[in-house]
Amino acid sequence: MEKVLKMMSGDKKWYVLRARYGQGKRACSCLQENGIDVYYPLYKTKKREDGKLKTIVRPLLPCFIFVHSTIDDLNKIFVNTPLLYQLARYFRDKTKNDNISGKNPPLVVGDKHMNNFQKVVSVAIGEGDKGAGLVRENNRVNYSYKIGDMVRVIGGPYIGVVGKVARINGQQRIVVEIPGVC
Repeated sequence: MEKVLKMMSGDKKWYVLRARYGQGKRACSCLQENGIDVYYPLYKTKKREDGKLKTIVRPLLPCFIFVHSTIDDLNKIFVNTPLLYQLARYFRDKTKNDNISGKNPPLVVGDKHMNNFQKVVSVAIGEGDKGAGLVRENNRVNYSYKIGDMVRVIGGPYIGVVGKVARINGQQRIVVEIPGVC
């Protein structure tokens, strides 16, 4: 019985942290030094500086850090690491209210949504199966979807991703939603 309680209270979840502007990498380093799994997608871009073209690495979502941990472990690190508390805070779920503290609870992203997000990001920034960034397939089959229909991708670099259909300029595209984030 004691093992079951420990497992339930120790279940890791994906929490969203909001880093202060320009402090995402430092906050990630601080979390990783404390043994926390961090997802902070970066991409490469070109920038002209002093007449030379340089490759720089930038965060895809500059202020958002996704951490896979238990809430207890995160709270301990925030208390024991004053630097982290200065660099990042919980991103609060505005749709819920904790009656005990009066604050909104930290935003939690489900495993399924996070897996979809990671898969889409890896393809979009060129780490996916094709390694070519946003890839469009030429083998189109016409289906009649409606806005808001839930679909699962069955082929190509986004295979397995579940999302909602949106029509943009007459083309059908899949929009992957992460509840509470976008």
